[in-house]
Amino acid sequence: MRLNGTTGIVVACVLVAAGSIAVAQPTKRVDPASLKNLSPEEQMQVCMQACMEAATPGPEHAHLARGVGTWNGKVTMYMPGMDPVVNQCVTTIRPSVDGRFVQIDSKGDMGEMGPFEGHGVCGYDNVAKTYQSVWYDCMGTGMAIGTGELSSDGKTMTWTLAFTCPVTKAPAQMTQIERVTGPNTMVLEMHAPNPITGEVSKVMDIEYTRDHSQAAATGAR
Repeated sequence: MRLNGTTGIVVACVLVAAGSIAVAQPTKRVDPASLKNLSPEEQMQVCMQACMEAATPGPEHAHLARGVGTWNGKVTMYMPGMDPVVNQCVTTIRPSVDGRFVQIDSKGDMGEMGPFEGHGVCGYDNVAKTYQSVWYDCMGTGMAIGTGELSSDGKTMTWTLAFTCPVTKAPAQMTQIERVTGPNTMVLEMHAPNPITGEVSKVMDIEYTRDHSQAAATGAR
């Protein structure tokens, strides 16, 4: 099969973005219209350079990797008019796709609601210049998708996640705050709107302690 110039450029960019971990020097922003004046070979070079930069892990990815390991969590759930409910969970964070993302797998016990299982992926988009996250679990069939903002001291990540409320059937938004409290401890807080009143409050927090057998292998956070 023969590829024309445009098709060849697209395929090359996909392959480079999917597999390259080469360190590329940043280039100036390119006006797509200006590429029309370049030869197919020059267009290919510009596109491949851009894709290499997009695919190269950087300091933001290294920051996410600091959480790699196994974490034991104390889960406290807060429901209006009821006493807090405390349970346990174990969350494993591991690198994915050569360090471009981290994958999160969590299992626990929700008491009368039964066992819990949830999974997520976090990363940093070099092109959009933002942290991104996707989360899904056994409490529904939808996904919570959003972006994160890291504090200047690197100790607090605030995620803003969009989801569809199962009660109102309308789009909703929740905030997840991850705070590093020590070399091997962190706290996760989740704030979400009450579907009846619309009032936003803390609905859950998890006090995490890194498994000591994993801490030596992954490095202290």
